[in-house]
Amino acid sequence: MKLIAQKIRKTYLSGAALNCFSYSFLPGVSVLLGPGGCGKSVLLQILSGELSPESGAVFFENEKGICRETVKWGARYRKQLGFMPQADEPLPTFTVRQLLDHMATLRGLWGGKKRKKVTELLSVLLPEEPGDRPVRELSGGLRRRLSLAAALIGDPPILLLDEPLAGLDHFRKTEVARYLRSVSEGKIVVIASQYPDDADLLADSVLFLREGELLSASPRAEWTEELSGRVWLLTADEEEAASCRDRFLVTEEGRMMGRCVLRVIADAEPTPGASPADPSLSDAYALAFAKEKA
Repeated sequence: MKLIAQKIRKTYLSGAALNCFSYSFLPGVSVLLGPGGCGKSVLLQILSGELSPESGAVFFENEKGICRETVKWGARYRKQLGFMPQADEPLPTFTVRQLLDHMATLRGLWGGKKRKKVTELLSVLLPEEPGDRPVRELSGGLRRRLSLAAALIGDPPILLLDEPLAGLDHFRKTEVARYLRSVSEGKIVVIASQYPDDADLLADSVLFLREGELLSASPRAEWTEELSGRVWLLTADEEEAASCRDRFLVTEEGRMMGRCVLRVIADAEPTPGASPADPSLSDAYALAFAKEKA
């Protein structure tokens, strides 16, 4: 099973949202990572069929190896999708449970299977909601979680999720990410995020996007291997910290007891007493964009 974006281009008056984007999404969690406005949400809309590209095409290859353009698959392709868009427009006259019941019915779930799935999604994604609250009364954050639940219902084999962890506290992020990982096995999952820490909880592979272009794409093992032995933690006074900023790529910075605490990428020990650290996706993100600027 594959979802193939081939030379996708989309432009607006402000410039190119996507510039000849090509990539084959395989089963697993692929995270589109980049700053706001880099084309992540536009790509998800095009993959879902909600938006047409100016040029290029999206192809879907099913489990039998039959590959066709998604517009030719039509409704059969749309039935494979669970889509959480950037902007939510749930039906305001429904209660939370009624909306999920309605989505489950559209997905072909009935009776006990439907009740079980709706209850499961409510308990994981909206545990504070009894289910009888009108959707129009939900906060923006709760609507986002409801939109995620609607995308997941029916266990579609392709999930396109725009910022599924946005607005969650650390505990809830970890819990929702764990659930997403558990339901993603064997599925093609494409997630848009501008937060490396969020992507780190989810990604099997990461695609770095900048101004509509794909900078790089690699599985987790590759970017971890590239940074192995090159990430360091150190403390320094202001003068030493300034010197480190000039000589090394600083990926994080803070203060502790009046001293600067830096996380840097360096091929060898950057200063005496620096401690080696495990690579993070934030480090890989900083390195990818630093390479592009260079």
